Amino acid sequence: MARSALPFKPNDLMVGRPELIVKIFQHLRAVLHDRLPNVEERAIPAAKIVHYLLRRPVFIDGPVIALGPTNTHVTLFFVHGESISDPDNLLERFGSRLYGVNIVDEYQPEHPSISALIDSARDFRRLKKG
Repeated sequence: MARSALPFKPNDLMVGRPELIVKIFQHLRAVLHDRLPNVEERAIPAAKIVHYLLRRPVFIDGPVIALGPTNTHVTLFFVHGESISDPDNLLERFGSRLYGVNIVDEYQPEHPSISALIDSARDFRRLKKG
């Protein structure tokens, strides 16, 4: 019987990354877990990203945000980014519905504009009552 591989963990994406990128990545993870109730974190090794998924009964099932680390920054991706409030025009288009902002310093994840984007993405996925 073949042995199954150990599950891929988000920190596996940090192997060989600069210390600053590791700090940014860990800080973003903490902020996302704080701002997204009951979020499910899923590392996708082939894409080198971590998805953050929200679930029913409060939210529409599916990914809401993803983190994409590189050696110079961590991109905070927003699925359905065209539908979230971005009053400071931070979001850059990466695809038809994928928008993101590059995080380049360890304090940026707690900036009110970043928090507002995360909250807007969360609220967009919230199931409407009635």
